[in-house]
Amino acid sequence: MLPKIINFGFGKIIENDEEFNKMTKQITSFNWSAPELLNSNGGTKYSNEVDVYSYGLILYYLYTEKEPFEGLSLMDYFNEVVINCKRPSFPKNEKNGLTDLISECWESDPLKRPPFDEIYYRLEKHMVSFPGTSENGVNSLLTKIHKFENTSDINLSEHVKH
Repeated sequence: MLPKIINFGFGKIIENDEEFNKMTKQITSFNWSAPELLNSNGGTKYSNEVDVYSYGLILYYLYTEKEPFEGLSLMDYFNEVVINCKRPSFPKNEKNGLTDLISECWESDPLKRPPFDEIYYRLEKHMVSFPGTSENGVNSLLTKIHKFENTSDINLSEHVKH
């Protein structure tokens, strides 16, 4: 079994840019959504950068076991996160490769966020990992991913620039 991260019922593989234009901008979980979606007045196109921001929040949750922006109302979220660019804080001001990656995923400018192929590369090459992560465990998962790619029409590695 391979882990999959998707949104809440709207996940799909996007084959081309035209499909991005058809994606809904309806936000059901604002505290897990990129700020530009709330601040766009309908002008922001759905993009991978939006997903990278949310992925950064998932990494934050896995790292800290704390829900980002927990308890904030929509109005507070808008003021603090969208307008003032506030981001969750790390315990004891920790700084390491993983916290750096998470922070990059939260960049206010979506174009400065790392693309998923770069994130995948960093994880694959053990440049970034969670505390206590076994390199053998990661390598085992990568072997399963490559086997999956060989038996399906989906090739995750072709999207990764080495």
